[in-house]
Amino acid sequence: MDTKIEPNPTGKSFLRVAGIIMTAFGGLTIFAAVLYFIIGLLAVGAFVEDIAVTSIFFVGGGVVLLYLLSGSILSLIAGIIGIVNAGKAQHSTKCLVWGIITLAFLAIESFGIFLIVIMSDKTGADLPMWSLFFSNFFCLGAPVLYVIGAVLNKKSYNQRIQAQ
Repeated sequence: MDTKIEPNPTGKSFLRVAGIIMTAFGGLTIFAAVLYFIIGLLAVGAFVEDIAVTSIFFVGGGVVLLYLLSGSILSLIAGIIGIVNAGKAQHSTKCLVWGIITLAFLAIESFGIFLIVIMSDKTGADLPMWSLFFSNFFCLGAPVLYVIGAVLNKKSYNQRIQAQ
């Protein structure tokens, strides 16, 4: 099998830009989730004296932290893989698999965000619907570009193989 680097695969720019965006936002989200979890624990510990209520907040906060971290870690890993392999069309299958896994997981996460916005609307918390649009756009936009770039790289690689 040919292991030479494709000089200019078709989806190189899509994959590299989407990988950079996913890596940056994945890292920022990991940092923000851990920071919010620590601040939340400190606030609960400072203002709530009942140990049962504190325990409930700790467990609930831990579940939300794991929920946020899982998608962020997937985005971070997929982004790094995309950046490293953007110019290597022969690795497009690996990028495509990571992109589809990340896209599927973040779509499920976006559905969770949608439910939170709908529930907050029912409870009177009044989260604006535009926040749902922007969160889904940013959550799913980069993985879609990532998958497009991986598909274009795969087509480029297949054309090169057929030409040989």
